[in-house]
Amino acid sequence: MKIRKFFTLSVFLILITQTMSQNLFSQNLLKDDFSYPVNYSLEEIGGWNRTGSNTANNVKIISPGLTFPGYAGSGISNTTYFSNNAEGDILQHFITSQTTENL
Repeated sequence: MKIRKFFTLSVFLILITQTMSQNLFSQNLLKDDFSYPVNYSLEEIGGWNRTGSNTANNVKIISPGLTFPGYAGSGISNTTYFSNNAEGDILQHFITSQTTENL
């Protein structure tokens, strides 16, 4: 009897999950194609800022960009190169919080 209840509950949860997932939509909160000038540093352009004590100008914009089969935004712009591998590079990009529309 316990197995039958478990099976029924499992099937019910799977059906509910499938029904709900068909009505869900997502959106990008941060998308950056790195369409910045080649050989420039990523710091202080496009909303990226250096943080911490790492030395400046270590994250360079290089070309060509990355490509991923099946991704619509593949290969449309540039990519970055981390030249300071020993210490690491810390850059951050702050996004504005989403407080309207669908959350």
